[in-house]
Amino acid sequence: AIAPGPDSIFIKPSTPPIYPGGQAAWTDYISKVARKNKRAIRKDNTSGTCHIRFVIDEEGNVSAIKVLTMKGTAMSKIISEAIAAGPKWIPATEEGRKVKSVSEIPITYDSSTF
Repeated sequence: AIAPGPDSIFIKPSTPPIYPGGQAAWTDYISKVARKNKRAIRKDNTSGTCHIRFVIDEEGNVSAIKVLTMKGTAMSKIISEAIAAGPKWIPATEEGRKVKSVSEIPITYDSSTF
């Protein structure tokens, strides 16, 4: 096997990055952001699943945020900004050491229920 270099980015690390507090804390954080911005999201009147990809480095910093679906919608802008402004993540690990990794998250929104 080839040893990963310092600039390697893991797509499927053995332990993925984790939002501080886990999945429940992540869902709570995103829900609060959506509720706080519901007027802008509702005005946009776009339902669907927004996929956002970003890099989490060995220190837990988030960078390279990229909207993959629902580009240009209020929701994609608000969620991207929330990811950028959020806390550091717990970095991914590979063979016991912290590594840089890519994370992709889907956020589904249905304007008829919001």
